[in-house]
Amino acid sequence: MKVLWFANTPCGATEKLTGVPVTGGGWLYALSEQLAKEQNIELHIAFYWKEEILPFSYNGIFYYPILRDGYGSKLGRYIYRLRQQFDKNIDKPEIERLHCVYDEVKPDLVHFHGTEENFALLAERINTPTCISIQGVLSSIFFRLYSGFQRHDVCKLQPLRAKLMLDGLEANERRMKIRVEREKRMLKLVPNILGRTSMDRDCTLALNPKRNYYVCNEILRTEFLSAEWGTPNNGNQFILTTIISSGLFKGLEMIYYTASLLNAAKFNFQWNVIGVSENDTYAKLTRKITSINSKKININLLGRKDALEVVASLQASHAFVQVSHIENSPNSLCEAMALGMPIIASYAGGTASLLEDGKEGVLVQDGDPYRLAGAIIGLERDYNRAIEMGRMARMRAKSRHNPQNVVKELVTVYDKILWNKK
Repeated sequence: MKVLWFANTPCGATEKLTGVPVTGGGWLYALSEQLAKEQNIELHIAFYWKEEILPFSYNGIFYYPILRDGYGSKLGRYIYRLRQQFDKNIDKPEIERLHCVYDEVKPDLVHFHGTEENFALLAERINTPTCISIQGVLSSIFFRLYSGFQRHDVCKLQPLRAKLMLDGLEANERRMKIRVEREKRMLKLVPNILGRTSMDRDCTLALNPKRNYYVCNEILRTEFLSAEWGTPNNGNQFILTTIISSGLFKGLEMIYYTASLLNAAKFNFQWNVIGVSENDTYAKLTRKITSINSKKININLLGRKDALEVVASLQASHAFVQVSHIENSPNSLCEAMALGMPIIASYAGGTASLLEDGKEGVLVQDGDPYRLAGAIIGLERDYNRAIEMGRMARMRAKSRHNPQNVVKELVTVYDKILWNKK
């Protein structure tokens, strides 16, 4: 079976393109490496790249870098950002390039990874069986874009430079609006959906009642599947860790408000936040809007960390806390489950499909710092139960994200799609 992926990452080709060894890679990299080992699968991967490079083969996988308009210069990137916000025909020349790759590969099946990019628009031009694996659901996320904030306050306080560079919050909203409309179109074009949560199941059904839905889980990074959490011995301070990325709906303000409540309750804690630094635009904005200085309430914004550093930080923590207002299947939550540590997570999006409340961790309503603060204090007071829930979470995650199981699920889905096409 010849399978063509369109992905938002070069996967294993990163090593060849950059000259830097891949020491862990993301989940797509891990999945591609495992899938390529299947005897009846010939894997081809296409992705956008900053320069024009001929297709190549590397470690048993065929790669097709696709030049993206404007990637070559600062001016080009600026013009591209402008077009992303106002030009509804921006995708047309790129779809032509995707079609060229398709014609060269002549695949038996085309797999589009995510709806964030324009890849699945190609489905309108081809007759080959196609499928989309859902990462996030943009249509749903768009409704929660300013969760925890007032839009007026956010737009008023964003840096002037971000506005001028067409890279601020209002610009992001305009880009997102166009992407949402594109996502709706793509989900109508592609009949086969691969998902893993109640969120992506329900949202895709609403957007295309005729779609076929298949459950297919993700492979986690090796570092998290091979490591294990143990109760840290670091004094009386209760260490919390959150892994977060830039974006208002990611819930950074929840950490600030909750930490303030814990501080007022004389709770002895330290809250480490990975993925956001003090100089991050969203951190500065959150500080202005909440009027809370993170350093005064035991919050450490640590910035980005590689996989091994994240594992070490989680192993030194008493609990993992996920605070997003909307998520489909956050990898950070799944990785914390795989380690087997106590977990508190937002009951939002698809998290309830990943973790059972009261058995594998604690779910709290998103956007409520009082519930979250109380849940943290309660977790610390009944820590033996928290440890047992972490153990149960690890058992579930190790099975769900087992590489052999995931590849078997995926190949089975491919076979079903091809069989139904006959």
